[in-house]
Amino acid sequence: MGAPSGELTFRGNSLLGLLLITLLAIVLRLWQLGDWSIWVDEAHTWRDITLPLDSFLDSERAWYPLSFLGLRALVESHVLPSLDAYWLRLPFAIFGMASVPLLAWYGRSLVGRRAALTAALFLAVNPWHIYFSQNARGYVLVAFFAILSAGCYWQSIQRGQVWLRVIALGLAVLTGACHITGLALLPIFIAFPVLSHWQRTGHRVWIWLIALGGIGIVLPIIIWFFPPFLSFQRAKSEASIMHFVHTSLFYFRPSMLCAALAGVWLMIRTRMQGRGLFLLCWLLVPMFAVGVLGSTFVKATARYAFCALPALMLLAASASVRLGESLVAGLSYRSVRSRIVPMLVLPMILFLDMASYDYLYFTSQHGDRARWGESAALIQQAAKGQPYLVYSINEPSLQYYLCPDHFRAQKQAPKPTGTVVGIHDWELARGYPSQLKNADGSLPPGALSSGGCRSYFAAVEQDAVQHKRAAFFVITLPEIHEKDPSGVLLKHLQEECRLLQVLPCWVGPKDETIYIFSLFRR
Repeated sequence: MGAPSGELTFRGNSLLGLLLITLLAIVLRLWQLGDWSIWVDEAHTWRDITLPLDSFLDSERAWYPLSFLGLRALVESHVLPSLDAYWLRLPFAIFGMASVPLLAWYGRSLVGRRAALTAALFLAVNPWHIYFSQNARGYVLVAFFAILSAGCYWQSIQRGQVWLRVIALGLAVLTGACHITGLALLPIFIAFPVLSHWQRTGHRVWIWLIALGGIGIVLPIIIWFFPPFLSFQRAKSEASIMHFVHTSLFYFRPSMLCAALAGVWLMIRTRMQGRGLFLLCWLLVPMFAVGVLGSTFVKATARYAFCALPALMLLAASASVRLGESLVAGLSYRSVRSRIVPMLVLPMILFLDMASYDYLYFTSQHGDRARWGESAALIQQAAKGQPYLVYSINEPSLQYYLCPDHFRAQKQAPKPTGTVVGIHDWELARGYPSQLKNADGSLPPGALSSGGCRSYFAAVEQDAVQHKRAAFFVITLPEIHEKDPSGVLLKHLQEECRLLQVLPCWVGPKDETIYIFSLFRR
Protein backbone atom coordinates (compact mmCIF):
# COMPACT_ATOMS: atom_id res chain seq x y z
CA MET A 1 0.00 0.00 0.00
CA GLY A 2 2.81 2.38 -0.80
CA ALA A 3 2.22 5.93 -1.87
CA PRO A 4 1.24 6.44 -5.47
CA SER A 5 3.73 8.00 -7.83
CA GLY A 6 3.83 11.77 -8.05
CA GLU A 7 3.75 14.47 -5.44
CA LEU A 8 0.81 14.60 -3.05
CA THR A 9 0.92 18.32 -2.29
CA PHE A 10 -0.87 21.05 -4.22
CA ARG A 11 1.40 23.92 -5.13
CA GLY A 12 2.18 26.13 -8.08
CA ASN A 13 0.18 25.14 -11.18
CA SER A 14 -1.68 22.34 -9.39
CA LEU A 15 -2.91 24.77 -6.73
CA LEU A 16 -3.99 27.22 -9.42
CA GLY A 17 -5.79 24.37 -11.20
CA LEU A 18 -7.63 23.43 -8.01
CA LEU A 19 -8.72 27.05 -7.52
CA LEU A 20 -10.05 27.25 -11.09
CA ILE A 21 -11.89 23.94 -10.72
CA THR A 22 -13.45 25.16 -7.45
CA LEU A 23 -14.49 28.39 -9.16
CA LEU A 24 -16.14 26.35 -11.93
CA ALA A 25 -18.00 24.32 -9.27
CA ILE A 26 -19.20 27.52 -7.58
CA VAL A 27 -20.50 29.01 -10.84
CA LEU A 28 -22.35 25.83 -11.87
CA ARG A 29 -24.00 25.43 -8.46
CA LEU A 30 -25.15 29.04 -8.19
CA TRP A 31 -26.22 29.35 -11.83
CA GLN A 32 -30.04 29.67 -11.96
CA LEU A 33 -30.23 28.27 -8.42
CA GLY A 34 -33.61 29.81 -7.70
CA ASP A 35 -35.10 29.37 -11.17
CA TRP A 36 -36.02 25.69 -11.04
CA SER A 37 -39.39 24.62 -9.68
CA ILE A 38 -39.63 23.05 -6.25
CA TRP A 39 -40.20 19.32 -6.77
CA VAL A 40 -41.91 16.91 -4.38
CA ASP A 41 -38.92 16.08 -2.12
CA GLU A 42 -38.02 19.75 -1.74
CA ALA A 43 -41.64 20.52 -0.89
CA HIS A 44 -41.38 17.86 1.83
CA THR A 45 -38.30 19.67 3.17
CA TRP A 46 -40.30 22.90 3.24
CA ARG A 47 -43.08 21.07 5.10
CA ASP A 48 -40.69 19.59 7.65
CA ILE A 49 -38.97 22.88 8.51
CA THR A 50 -42.27 24.80 8.85
CA LEU A 51 -44.15 22.16 10.82
CA PRO A 52 -44.17 22.62 14.62
CA LEU A 53 -40.98 21.05 15.93
CA ASP A 54 -42.77 18.37 17.97
CA SER A 55 -44.67 17.25 14.86
CA PHE A 56 -41.41 16.89 12.98
CA LEU A 57 -39.81 14.92 15.83
CA ASP A 58 -42.75 12.50 15.74
CA SER A 59 -42.19 11.82 12.04
CA GLU A 60 -39.89 9.27 10.42
CA ARG A 61 -37.58 12.06 9.22
CA ALA A 62 -36.47 12.44 12.83
CA TRP A 63 -34.27 9.39 12.21
CA TYR A 64 -32.13 11.50 9.83
CA PRO A 65 -32.78 15.06 11.07
CA LEU A 66 -29.53 16.92 10.42
CA SER A 67 -30.40 18.71 7.18
CA PHE A 68 -33.92 19.58 8.37
CA LEU A 69 -32.86 20.89 11.78
CA GLY A 70 -29.94 22.80 10.28
CA LEU A 71 -32.17 24.45 7.68
CA ARG A 72 -34.83 25.18 10.33
CA ALA A 73 -32.20 26.88 12.50
CA LEU A 74 -31.05 29.04 9.57
CA VAL A 75 -34.62 30.08 8.82
CA GLU A 76 -35.61 30.80 12.43
CA SER A 77 -32.44 32.81 13.07
CA HIS A 78 -33.16 34.82 9.88
CA VAL A 79 -29.82 33.88 8.31
CA LEU A 80 -32.01 32.82 5.40
CA PRO A 81 -34.32 35.80 4.81
CA SER A 82 -37.10 33.87 3.10
CA LEU A 83 -38.35 30.44 2.08
CA ASP A 84 -38.14 30.95 -1.66
CA ALA A 85 -36.31 28.37 -3.76
CA TYR A 86 -32.98 30.23 -3.89
CA TRP A 87 -32.57 30.57 -0.14
CA LEU A 88 -33.84 27.07 0.62
CA ARG A 89 -31.22 25.62 -1.73
CA LEU A 90 -28.27 27.90 -0.95
CA PRO A 91 -26.96 25.98 2.11
CA PHE A 92 -26.94 22.77 0.09
CA ALA A 93 -25.22 24.50 -2.82
CA ILE A 94 -22.45 25.60 -0.46
CA PHE A 95 -21.85 22.00 0.64
CA GLY A 96 -21.81 21.00 -3.03
CA MET A 97 -19.15 23.62 -3.79
CA ALA A 98 -17.04 22.55 -0.82
CA SER A 99 -17.21 18.88 -1.84
CA VAL A 100 -15.11 19.54 -4.95
CA PRO A 101 -11.84 20.73 -3.30
CA LEU A 102 -12.48 18.29 -0.45
CA LEU A 103 -12.44 15.38 -2.90
CA ALA A 104 -9.14 16.60 -4.36
CA TRP A 105 -7.65 17.00 -0.87
CA TYR A 106 -8.52 13.52 0.38
CA GLY A 107 -8.13 11.92 -3.04
CA ARG A 108 -4.40 12.71 -3.21
CA SER A 109 -3.41 9.80 -0.98
CA LEU A 110 -5.72 7.42 -2.83
CA VAL A 111 -4.99 8.14 -6.50
CA GLY A 112 -2.22 10.75 -6.56
CA ARG A 113 -2.23 14.50 -7.08
CA ARG A 114 -2.94 14.62 -10.81
CA ALA A 115 -5.78 12.09 -10.67
CA ALA A 116 -7.23 13.82 -7.60
CA LEU A 117 -7.40 17.10 -9.54
CA THR A 118 -9.04 15.27 -12.43
CA ALA A 119 -11.58 13.73 -10.04
CA ALA A 120 -12.36 17.19 -8.65
CA LEU A 121 -12.95 18.44 -12.20
CA PHE A 122 -15.26 15.51 -12.91
CA LEU A 123 -17.22 16.19 -9.72
CA ALA A 124 -17.45 19.90 -10.57
CA VAL A 125 -19.28 19.16 -13.84
CA ASN A 126 -21.09 15.97 -12.81
CA PRO A 127 -24.80 16.54 -13.59
CA TRP A 128 -26.00 14.41 -10.69
CA HIS A 129 -23.89 16.31 -8.17
CA ILE A 130 -24.97 19.67 -9.64
CA TYR A 131 -28.61 18.58 -9.37
CA PHE A 132 -28.37 17.66 -5.70
CA SER A 133 -26.25 20.74 -4.96
CA GLN A 134 -29.19 22.77 -6.28
CA ASN A 135 -31.66 20.76 -4.24
CA ALA A 136 -33.10 21.42 -0.79
CA ARG A 137 -32.54 17.83 0.29
CA GLY A 138 -29.82 16.12 2.30
CA TYR A 139 -28.18 14.09 -0.46
CA VAL A 140 -25.34 16.51 -1.19
CA LEU A 141 -24.49 16.49 2.52
CA VAL A 142 -24.23 12.71 2.22
CA ALA A 143 -21.58 13.11 -0.49
CA PHE A 144 -19.71 15.77 1.52
CA PHE A 145 -19.54 13.76 4.74
CA ALA A 146 -18.87 10.54 2.82
CA ILE A 147 -15.68 12.12 1.45
CA LEU A 148 -14.70 13.23 4.96
CA SER A 149 -15.49 9.85 6.48
CA ALA A 150 -13.83 7.71 3.81
CA GLY A 151 -10.84 10.06 3.72
CA CYS A 152 -10.35 9.81 7.49
CA TYR A 153 -10.75 6.03 7.35
CA TRP A 154 -8.06 5.70 4.70
CA GLN A 155 -5.74 8.03 6.63
CA SER A 156 -6.25 5.87 9.72
CA ILE A 157 -5.04 2.85 7.74
CA GLN A 158 -2.07 4.74 6.32
CA ARG A 159 -0.97 6.11 9.68
CA GLY A 160 -2.10 3.25 11.88
CA GLN A 161 -3.99 5.65 14.16
CA VAL A 162 -7.05 4.21 15.85
CA TRP A 163 -8.46 7.59 16.83
CA LEU A 164 -8.76 8.55 13.15
CA ARG A 165 -10.78 5.39 12.54
CA VAL A 166 -13.11 6.31 15.38
CA ILE A 167 -13.57 9.75 13.81
CA ALA A 168 -14.27 8.10 10.45
CA LEU A 169 -16.97 5.89 11.97
CA GLY A 170 -18.48 8.90 13.72
CA LEU A 171 -18.55 10.80 10.43
CA ALA A 172 -20.26 7.81 8.79
CA VAL A 173 -23.00 7.97 11.41
CA LEU A 174 -23.22 11.73 10.78
CA THR A 175 -23.61 10.97 7.08
CA GLY A 176 -26.57 8.74 7.95
CA ALA A 177 -28.01 11.62 10.00
CA CYS A 178 -28.09 13.70 6.79
CA HIS A 179 -29.97 10.98 4.94
CA ILE A 180 -30.49 7.40 5.97
CA THR A 181 -28.74 6.15 2.81
CA GLY A 182 -25.47 7.51 4.20
CA LEU A 183 -25.30 4.54 6.58
CA ALA A 184 -24.15 2.49 3.57
CA LEU A 185 -20.66 3.73 4.46
CA LEU A 186 -20.53 1.49 7.53
CA PRO A 187 -20.53 -1.83 5.60
CA ILE A 188 -17.65 -0.44 3.51
CA PHE A 189 -15.50 -0.06 6.62
CA ILE A 190 -16.32 -3.64 7.58
CA ALA A 191 -15.94 -5.16 4.13
CA PHE A 192 -12.60 -3.56 3.21
CA PRO A 193 -10.38 -4.96 5.99
CA VAL A 194 -11.95 -8.41 5.61
CA LEU A 195 -11.51 -8.43 1.83
CA SER A 196 -8.00 -6.99 2.13
CA HIS A 197 -7.00 -9.74 4.53
CA TRP A 198 -8.48 -12.48 2.35
CA GLN A 199 -6.79 -11.01 -0.71
CA ARG A 200 -3.39 -11.14 0.98
CA THR A 201 -3.94 -14.71 2.18
CA GLY A 202 -5.00 -15.96 -1.23
CA HIS A 203 -8.66 -16.87 -0.60
CA ARG A 204 -9.77 -14.84 -3.59
CA VAL A 205 -12.45 -17.20 -4.86
CA TRP A 206 -14.65 -16.75 -1.79
CA ILE A 207 -14.03 -13.06 -1.15
CA TRP A 208 -16.91 -11.59 -3.10
CA LEU A 209 -19.29 -14.50 -2.60
CA ILE A 210 -19.10 -14.21 1.19
CA ALA A 211 -19.25 -10.39 1.22
CA LEU A 212 -22.14 -10.09 -1.24
CA GLY A 213 -24.02 -13.00 0.35
CA GLY A 214 -23.70 -11.44 3.80
CA ILE A 215 -25.03 -8.10 2.61
CA GLY A 216 -27.80 -9.80 0.64
CA ILE A 217 -29.02 -11.69 3.72
CA VAL A 218 -28.54 -9.08 6.44
CA LEU A 219 -29.66 -5.95 4.59
CA PRO A 220 -33.27 -7.00 3.86
CA ILE A 221 -33.72 -8.06 7.50
CA ILE A 222 -32.51 -4.68 8.76
CA ILE A 223 -34.65 -2.77 6.27
CA TRP A 224 -37.75 -4.77 7.09
CA PHE A 225 -37.68 -3.67 10.73
CA PHE A 226 -36.07 -0.21 10.46
CA PRO A 227 -38.74 2.50 11.07
CA PRO A 228 -37.55 5.08 8.47
CA PHE A 229 -38.18 2.55 5.69
CA LEU A 230 -41.74 1.66 6.66
CA SER A 231 -43.47 4.51 4.83
CA PHE A 232 -41.08 4.07 1.91
CA GLN A 233 -42.08 0.42 1.67
CA ARG A 234 -45.74 1.42 1.55
CA ALA A 235 -45.18 4.10 -1.10
CA LYS A 236 -42.85 2.11 -3.38
CA SER A 237 -43.94 -1.46 -2.85
CA GLU A 238 -43.27 -2.76 -6.39
CA ALA A 239 -39.67 -4.02 -6.37
CA SER A 240 -37.91 -3.83 -9.73
CA ILE A 241 -34.28 -4.69 -10.35
CA MET A 242 -34.55 -3.30 -13.89
CA HIS A 243 -35.61 0.07 -12.50
CA PHE A 244 -32.44 0.10 -10.41
CA VAL A 245 -30.32 -0.88 -13.43
CA HIS A 246 -31.85 1.83 -15.63
CA THR A 247 -31.45 4.54 -13.01
CA SER A 248 -27.87 3.42 -12.30
CA LEU A 249 -27.00 3.96 -15.95
CA PHE A 250 -28.76 7.33 -15.91
CA TYR A 251 -27.22 8.70 -12.71
CA PHE A 252 -23.76 7.10 -12.73
CA ARG A 253 -23.43 7.33 -16.56
CA PRO A 254 -22.16 4.37 -18.63
CA SER A 255 -18.95 6.14 -19.67
CA MET A 256 -18.00 6.86 -16.05
CA LEU A 257 -18.80 3.31 -14.94
CA CYS A 258 -16.61 1.86 -17.71
CA ALA A 259 -13.78 4.24 -16.83
CA ALA A 260 -14.13 3.34 -13.14
CA LEU A 261 -13.81 -0.38 -13.90
CA ALA A 262 -10.69 0.38 -15.93
CA GLY A 263 -9.38 2.37 -12.97
CA VAL A 264 -9.90 -0.57 -10.62
CA TRP A 265 -8.12 -2.94 -13.02
CA LEU A 266 -5.15 -0.59 -13.45
CA MET A 267 -4.80 0.05 -9.72
CA ILE A 268 -5.11 -3.59 -8.67
CA ARG A 269 -2.46 -4.62 -11.20
CA THR A 270 0.05 -2.17 -9.69
CA ARG A 271 1.35 -1.42 -6.23
CA MET A 272 -1.89 0.49 -5.60
CA GLN A 273 -3.85 -2.72 -4.93
CA GLY A 274 -5.04 -1.64 -1.49
CA ARG A 275 -6.27 1.70 -2.76
CA GLY A 276 -8.05 0.09 -5.70
CA LEU A 277 -9.79 -2.41 -3.43
CA PHE A 278 -10.86 0.34 -1.02
CA LEU A 279 -12.31 2.47 -3.82
CA LEU A 280 -14.01 -0.59 -5.30
CA CYS A 281 -15.67 -1.31 -1.93
CA TRP A 282 -16.69 2.33 -1.66
CA LEU A 283 -18.32 2.16 -5.10
CA LEU A 284 -19.91 -1.28 -5.11
CA VAL A 285 -21.13 -1.82 -1.54
CA PRO A 286 -23.70 1.05 -1.60
CA MET A 287 -24.77 0.14 -5.14
CA PHE A 288 -25.17 -3.52 -4.22
CA ALA A 289 -27.09 -2.62 -1.06
CA VAL A 290 -29.56 -0.48 -3.02
CA GLY A 291 -29.76 -3.17 -5.70
CA VAL A 292 -30.72 -5.78 -3.08
CA LEU A 293 -33.30 -3.35 -1.69
CA GLY A 294 -34.70 -2.63 -5.15
CA SER A 295 -35.01 -6.29 -6.11
CA THR A 296 -36.63 -7.54 -2.90
CA PHE A 297 -38.80 -4.98 -1.08
CA VAL A 298 -39.27 -1.65 -2.83
CA LYS A 299 -38.80 0.19 -6.10
CA ALA A 300 -35.44 1.79 -5.31
CA THR A 301 -33.64 4.27 -7.53
CA ALA A 302 -29.86 4.47 -7.84
CA ARG A 303 -29.87 7.92 -6.27
CA TYR A 304 -29.96 6.18 -2.88
CA ALA A 305 -26.36 5.09 -3.62
CA PHE A 306 -25.27 8.73 -3.88
CA CYS A 307 -22.53 8.24 -1.27
CA ALA A 308 -20.68 6.11 -3.86
CA LEU A 309 -20.36 9.00 -6.34
CA PRO A 310 -16.98 10.31 -5.01
CA ALA A 311 -15.44 6.84 -5.42
CA LEU A 312 -16.69 6.74 -9.02
CA MET A 313 -15.02 10.09 -9.71
CA LEU A 314 -11.71 8.96 -8.19
CA LEU A 315 -11.63 5.66 -10.08
CA ALA A 316 -12.55 7.25 -13.41
CA ALA A 317 -9.91 9.94 -12.86
CA SER A 318 -7.30 7.31 -11.97
CA ALA A 319 -8.04 5.47 -15.21
CA SER A 320 -7.83 8.72 -17.19
CA VAL A 321 -4.40 9.62 -15.81
CA ARG A 322 -2.86 6.16 -15.94
CA LEU A 323 -4.08 5.33 -19.44
CA GLY A 324 -2.73 8.68 -20.58
CA GLU A 325 0.61 7.92 -18.98
CA SER A 326 0.66 4.53 -20.73
CA LEU A 327 -0.05 6.14 -24.09
CA VAL A 328 2.72 8.70 -23.61
CA ALA A 329 5.18 6.00 -22.52
CA GLY A 330 4.63 4.20 -25.82
CA LEU A 331 5.38 7.25 -27.97
CA SER A 332 8.77 7.59 -29.64
CA TYR A 333 8.81 11.38 -29.38
CA ARG A 334 8.91 13.27 -26.10
CA SER A 335 8.01 16.92 -26.78
CA VAL A 336 5.62 18.48 -24.30
CA ARG A 337 3.11 19.36 -27.02
CA SER A 338 2.99 15.81 -28.38
CA ARG A 339 2.30 14.42 -24.90
CA ILE A 340 -0.68 16.67 -24.14
CA VAL A 341 -3.14 15.14 -26.63
CA PRO A 342 -2.88 11.47 -25.50
CA MET A 343 -2.97 12.57 -21.86
CA LEU A 344 -6.25 14.42 -22.44
CA VAL A 345 -8.11 11.90 -24.63
CA LEU A 346 -10.03 9.95 -21.97
CA PRO A 347 -10.59 12.80 -19.47
CA MET A 348 -11.91 15.02 -22.27
CA ILE A 349 -14.34 12.31 -23.43
CA LEU A 350 -15.69 11.93 -19.87
CA PHE A 351 -15.73 15.69 -19.29
CA LEU A 352 -17.64 16.41 -22.50
CA ASP A 353 -20.10 13.60 -21.81
CA MET A 354 -21.08 15.23 -18.52
CA ALA A 355 -20.86 18.80 -19.83
CA SER A 356 -23.26 17.98 -22.67
CA TYR A 357 -25.87 16.86 -20.14
CA ASP A 358 -25.18 20.00 -18.07
CA TYR A 359 -26.16 22.04 -21.12
CA LEU A 360 -29.51 20.25 -21.30
CA TYR A 361 -29.93 20.57 -17.52
CA PHE A 362 -29.60 24.36 -17.64
CA THR A 363 -31.73 24.77 -20.77
CA SER A 364 -34.44 22.45 -22.10
CA GLN A 365 -34.69 20.20 -19.02
CA HIS A 366 -35.38 23.06 -16.59
CA GLY A 367 -33.01 21.77 -13.92
CA ASP A 368 -34.35 18.21 -14.27
CA ARG A 369 -37.60 19.31 -12.63
CA ALA A 370 -41.16 19.48 -13.86
CA ARG A 371 -42.40 23.07 -14.10
CA TRP A 372 -44.61 23.20 -11.01
CA GLY A 373 -43.93 26.87 -10.29
CA GLU A 374 -45.17 27.88 -13.72
CA SER A 375 -48.25 25.67 -13.38
CA ALA A 376 -49.12 27.34 -10.06
CA ALA A 377 -48.82 30.80 -11.63
CA LEU A 378 -51.06 29.75 -14.54
CA ILE A 379 -53.71 28.46 -12.14
CA GLN A 380 -53.74 31.72 -10.17
CA GLN A 381 -54.06 33.64 -13.41
CA ALA A 382 -56.93 31.44 -14.67
CA ALA A 383 -58.79 31.68 -11.33
CA LYS A 384 -58.90 35.49 -11.61
CA GLY A 385 -58.98 36.01 -7.87
CA GLN A 386 -61.88 33.63 -7.26
CA PRO A 387 -61.72 30.64 -4.88
CA TYR A 388 -60.42 27.51 -6.53
CA LEU A 389 -59.60 23.85 -5.97
CA VAL A 390 -56.53 22.15 -7.41
CA TYR A 391 -56.37 18.36 -7.72
CA SER A 392 -52.88 17.14 -8.46
CA ILE A 393 -50.62 14.10 -8.39
CA ASN A 394 -48.04 16.44 -6.76
CA GLU A 395 -49.88 18.04 -3.88
CA PRO A 396 -46.69 19.03 -1.92
CA SER A 397 -45.16 21.20 -4.66
CA LEU A 398 -48.39 23.05 -5.41
CA GLN A 399 -48.99 23.54 -1.67
CA TYR A 400 -45.60 25.28 -1.54
CA TYR A 401 -46.56 27.75 -4.28
CA LEU A 402 -50.28 28.24 -3.65
CA CYS A 403 -50.53 27.87 0.16
CA PRO A 404 -47.15 29.08 1.53
CA ASP A 405 -48.38 29.25 5.16
CA HIS A 406 -50.10 25.87 5.07
CA PHE A 407 -47.95 24.21 7.76
CA ARG A 408 -47.30 27.26 9.91
CA ALA A 409 -49.37 27.93 13.02
CA GLN A 410 -49.91 31.62 12.26
CA LYS A 411 -53.17 33.06 13.54
CA GLN A 412 -52.72 36.21 11.49
CA ALA A 413 -51.93 34.39 8.24
CA PRO A 414 -54.40 35.26 5.47
CA LYS A 415 -56.75 32.51 4.40
CA PRO A 416 -55.56 31.15 1.05
CA THR A 417 -57.79 31.59 -1.98
CA GLY A 418 -56.87 28.16 -3.25
CA THR A 419 -57.04 24.65 -1.85
CA VAL A 420 -54.75 21.89 -3.05
CA VAL A 421 -55.87 18.27 -2.90
CA GLY A 422 -53.74 15.25 -3.75
CA ILE A 423 -54.95 12.62 -6.21
CA HIS A 424 -54.39 9.33 -4.40
CA ASP A 425 -55.13 5.84 -5.61
CA TRP A 426 -57.17 5.10 -2.49
CA GLU A 427 -59.29 8.18 -3.20
CA LEU A 428 -59.90 7.00 -6.74
CA ALA A 429 -61.12 3.70 -5.34
CA ARG A 430 -63.42 5.31 -2.80
CA GLY A 431 -66.52 4.85 -4.93
CA TYR A 432 -66.00 1.16 -5.48
CA PRO A 433 -68.66 -1.00 -3.69
CA SER A 434 -67.21 -2.46 -0.49
CA GLN A 435 -69.01 -5.79 -0.95
CA LEU A 436 -67.08 -6.36 -4.18
CA LYS A 437 -63.63 -5.75 -2.66
CA ASN A 438 -61.23 -8.56 -1.82
CA ALA A 439 -61.23 -10.04 1.68
CA ASP A 440 -58.19 -7.90 2.66
CA GLY A 441 -59.88 -4.72 1.43
CA SER A 442 -57.85 -4.48 -1.78
CA LEU A 443 -59.43 -4.03 -5.17
CA PRO A 444 -59.75 -6.71 -7.85
CA PRO A 445 -58.04 -6.13 -11.22
CA GLY A 446 -59.79 -3.44 -13.26
CA ALA A 447 -61.70 -2.17 -10.22
CA LEU A 448 -61.01 1.52 -10.86
CA SER A 449 -62.48 1.31 -14.34
CA SER A 450 -65.58 -0.24 -12.82
CA GLY A 451 -66.62 2.80 -10.85
CA GLY A 452 -64.03 4.34 -8.59
CA CYS A 453 -62.70 6.98 -10.98
CA ARG A 454 -66.16 7.87 -12.23
CA SER A 455 -67.40 8.40 -8.68
CA TYR A 456 -64.30 10.42 -7.83
CA PHE A 457 -64.72 12.70 -10.83
CA ALA A 458 -68.44 13.20 -10.13
CA ALA A 459 -67.68 14.09 -6.50
CA VAL A 460 -65.11 16.69 -7.57
CA GLU A 461 -67.57 18.28 -9.99
CA GLN A 462 -70.37 18.33 -7.40
CA ASP A 463 -68.13 19.94 -4.78
CA ALA A 464 -66.95 22.64 -7.19
CA VAL A 465 -70.52 23.55 -8.21
CA GLN A 466 -71.84 23.49 -4.64
CA HIS A 467 -69.13 25.82 -3.28
CA LYS A 468 -68.90 27.96 -6.44
CA ARG A 469 -65.20 27.30 -6.89
CA ALA A 470 -63.15 26.82 -10.01
CA ALA A 471 -61.50 23.41 -10.17
CA PHE A 472 -58.27 22.40 -11.87
CA PHE A 473 -56.43 19.13 -12.43
CA VAL A 474 -52.64 19.25 -12.68
CA ILE A 475 -51.04 15.97 -13.73
CA THR A 476 -48.09 14.29 -15.37
CA LEU A 477 -48.76 11.19 -17.44
CA PRO A 478 -46.43 8.64 -15.74
CA GLU A 479 -47.76 9.48 -12.27
CA ILE A 480 -51.44 9.52 -13.25
CA HIS A 481 -50.97 6.10 -14.85
CA GLU A 482 -49.55 4.84 -11.54
CA LYS A 483 -52.62 6.13 -9.69
CA ASP A 484 -55.11 4.98 -12.30
CA PRO A 485 -53.74 2.19 -14.54
CA SER A 486 -57.15 1.81 -16.17
CA GLY A 487 -56.93 5.32 -17.69
CA VAL A 488 -60.54 6.17 -16.79
CA LEU A 489 -59.72 9.41 -14.98
CA LEU A 490 -57.46 10.64 -17.78
CA LYS A 491 -60.22 9.86 -20.29
CA HIS A 492 -62.69 11.95 -18.23
CA LEU A 493 -60.20 14.82 -18.11
CA GLN A 494 -59.64 14.77 -21.85
CA GLU A 495 -63.35 14.53 -22.70
CA GLU A 496 -65.01 16.73 -20.08
CA CYS A 497 -62.36 19.35 -19.17
CA ARG A 498 -60.59 22.13 -20.99
CA LEU A 499 -56.84 21.74 -21.44
CA LEU A 500 -55.45 25.08 -20.29
CA GLN A 501 -51.73 24.55 -20.77
CA VAL A 502 -49.03 21.99 -21.46
CA LEU A 503 -45.60 22.59 -19.89
CA PRO A 504 -43.11 20.24 -21.62
CA CYS A 505 -40.17 18.81 -19.71
CA TRP A 506 -38.16 15.59 -19.93
CA VAL A 507 -35.95 14.46 -17.05
CA GLY A 508 -33.58 12.04 -18.72
CA PRO A 509 -35.78 9.23 -20.06
CA LYS A 510 -38.85 10.25 -18.03
CA ASP A 511 -41.63 12.47 -19.36
CA GLU A 512 -42.32 15.14 -16.72
CA THR A 513 -44.59 17.25 -18.93
CA ILE A 514 -47.34 18.91 -16.87
CA TYR A 515 -50.94 19.04 -18.15
CA ILE A 516 -53.28 21.61 -16.61
CA PHE A 517 -57.02 20.97 -17.03
CA SER A 518 -59.90 23.21 -16.03
CA LEU A 519 -62.97 21.27 -14.87
CA PHE A 520 -65.40 23.61 -16.61
CA ARG A 521 -65.04 24.37 -20.30
CA ARG A 522 -66.40 27.90 -20.09
